[in-house]
Amino acid sequence: MNNNTLNGPAFIQVGDHNTQHVQFAVGPLPPVEEMPAAAGPVGVSTHVPLFVGRGPELARLEQALAAGPGAVVQAVHGLGGIGKSALAARYVALHADRYSQVVWITAEDAAGIEAGLRRFALALEPQLAALPSEALAERATLWLAAHRGWLLVLDNVTSPKVISALLGRLRGAGGRFLATSRRSNGWNQIGATPVPLDVLEPDEALTLLAETIGATPGALDGGAELCAELGFLPLALTQAGVYIAQNQPGDEPTAREYLQRLADHPAHMYATGDEDTDSGRVIARTWNITLDRFDGTPLAGQILRILAWYAPDQIPVSLLDPLAPQPGLGEAIGKLVAYNMLTREPADPQNGPHLKVHRLVQAVTRTPDPTGPHRDPVLIAHARDQATTMLHKAVPGDSSAWNQWRRVIAHIRALADNTHRNPAADNVETASLLQRAVFYLSEESTRAEEEEVWHVMRAYSDRVVTAYERILGPRDKTTLAARRQSAWFVEDTDTVKKVSADLERVLGADDSAFLVSLHDQAWRHLHREEFVAAENIFRRALASQQQLPAERDNELATQYGLGFSLFRQKRFSEAAEVLADCVRRRTAGLSPLHPHTLITKRMLGETLLCQGGRIEEALGMLRETLEAQQSIFREGHSEIKETQAWEARATAEQAVETLRRLSADNPAAHKPGLATALSGLAAQRLKVGWWREEALAPAEEAVEIYRQLAADDPTDYEGGLATALHAWAWVRYQARQDSSGALQATGEAIEIFRKLVAATPERFLSPLCAVLDLQVDLLFRLGRMREARDIRDWLAANGAGRINE
Repeated sequence: MNNNTLNGPAFIQVGDHNTQHVQFAVGPLPPVEEMPAAAGPVGVSTHVPLFVGRGPELARLEQALAAGPGAVVQAVHGLGGIGKSALAARYVALHADRYSQVVWITAEDAAGIEAGLRRFALALEPQLAALPSEALAERATLWLAAHRGWLLVLDNVTSPKVISALLGRLRGAGGRFLATSRRSNGWNQIGATPVPLDVLEPDEALTLLAETIGATPGALDGGAELCAELGFLPLALTQAGVYIAQNQPGDEPTAREYLQRLADHPAHMYATGDEDTDSGRVIARTWNITLDRFDGTPLAGQILRILAWYAPDQIPVSLLDPLAPQPGLGEAIGKLVAYNMLTREPADPQNGPHLKVHRLVQAVTRTPDPTGPHRDPVLIAHARDQATTMLHKAVPGDSSAWNQWRRVIAHIRALADNTHRNPAADNVETASLLQRAVFYLSEESTRAEEEEVWHVMRAYSDRVVTAYERILGPRDKTTLAARRQSAWFVEDTDTVKKVSADLERVLGADDSAFLVSLHDQAWRHLHREEFVAAENIFRRALASQQQLPAERDNELATQYGLGFSLFRQKRFSEAAEVLADCVRRRTAGLSPLHPHTLITKRMLGETLLCQGGRIEEALGMLRETLEAQQSIFREGHSEIKETQAWEARATAEQAVETLRRLSADNPAAHKPGLATALSGLAAQRLKVGWWREEALAPAEEAVEIYRQLAADDPTDYEGGLATALHAWAWVRYQARQDSSGALQATGEAIEIFRKLVAATPERFLSPLCAVLDLQVDLLFRLGRMREARDIRDWLAANGAGRINE
């Protein structure tokens, strides 16, 4: 039956062969082929939200939807609140005039599709309002099938199968489809091309936030920090913006108060916008729609609540292995990935697959909400404990198992950060996890991170003590051992001694924790340069530890401390003997690549170098140590830098020794090279070493050699003499704070350089300015301000120097 060609009263047949057919007389209907398009887009919201960025995504849609003949289906998918509908609306606003008709349908389910088609049918033929919805939807579908050049937007599709029937009927038509969905998979099965949508770029996010508030990005105090805290998610940025605009306390907009309220009252802030905000379109609620779909897979919600406590990136899937057996665990993860609640990251051949979760999804998921089923406080508290247990099982027993630690340390720190506001919920596993993390961080920190990591380690140690005292009691052995670790971060030696005394009184003089506390005491004396006191305490602890086989690792740590205390007393032969034995035992008992072995080996290299006569042996040991460290530490590690510095010094010592020998046989050929090498050695000794005054002798010797050379041949060597005097001045000032002596040396160097500049300015003006720059500093320190300013002004006029008062 062709419903479009009847001349008399037309009948629309409703239903299919399995249902009762009901006919409605509606009067003559024109053929759908002859029906003109509706006036303007149908179903497109008249509200135009703020829109920023997304240039590459819009360009991709434009290119794809403008492709050649045949149906083109683009499916924009992403996390709820990421701006999928806004992107589609923006595309429509920019390109609606390219299409014969634009139809927007909210396609969450079959009923939504039918309602959208009904609206379109009535936009085409208002006189059909009496027809049932199904008949109108059929009429609209027939119109689309009969026309070309239209765009059908299917918004918020819950599953590709929801729209598969409609796409099947319209596949041969000459239109375009643009779908939006939280689902990431299944699109290829219906011939659609998935288009993943990510968060905004930081500058775009700041622009969106500022424009929502009514400010400019540059004038919004704290705006960048808030954007980062909200994970650059458009819905969250808009919600924050309207809240700030309505509740701004002063004349100048600021995001800082919102950040503070977010920290203090997260549940309220995630659920609140302004007066016009739809309560269902806030961060606290937007993901409930997705979570409701996991009712049949409770493990999925459990996984999300556990991962909410970790860092958002690089979460090892293996952490979740104890949670449930396969294939159930993998299927639950797959469901979360399918709805963009999780993202799979590229697999690491060594460490296996990893997951990623948006930081705001984490923040909301771990914020209790007694009014809903997904964030019940009991479930969240249980997930916190599970997250702790899984990390505790995953951490290696040895803090030197670098690759294993690197996989989990970011998640331990995130767990600590995310739980620090509720320390009363810490359990024994939390305390043990943080205690072990302190050991790792103390060995793995880089120079750039040392100060920050020191504060982190101290905070963790204090938190561990609080937890153990509450759970186990203040006199428990574990608690007392934790107090010892915490005391290490206190500079006060008396505090360390008090903890040690408590350990001895409660646990006894042969207890491991007490003996380690003696080790801590000794290091406190070392830091205060009380080397003999340190040596005596190390020897006392070592004597007891040597009687206890279980104390072998702690014994070796004490032996290393003893060797270092002897080194600092310049008792190099004794120190070398102790350290060499420690290297041998650590190599056998730990491994050649263990960090403790390598730090001992480097210390032995330093000792041999300072002992004299063993430069070749020291240099070889330092190079072996450096090669091993570079194989286990990340680039920039403090241990690598320290060894590199000592290797450079050893190389300089070796160069001086070689040139001294050569110059003895052929002074004319090698004396200048020896003088240069001596200046270089002075610089190295000043840079690395325990006694800065060691740099004075080579610097002074270099000056004396150049004096002799310049006396015989001033043309060739006066420049070298002036340079050596400059270096000697710097060493005298740095090693002895001898400003007067250093000033005298700079004066002599400047006099020579001024004479040389007169003849060859292009060669000697720069070194002259460098010496003058040092002289300015020295004069200021000696209180000779006028002279210092005169030289500074000359340097400024000549475009050189630091011009620094």
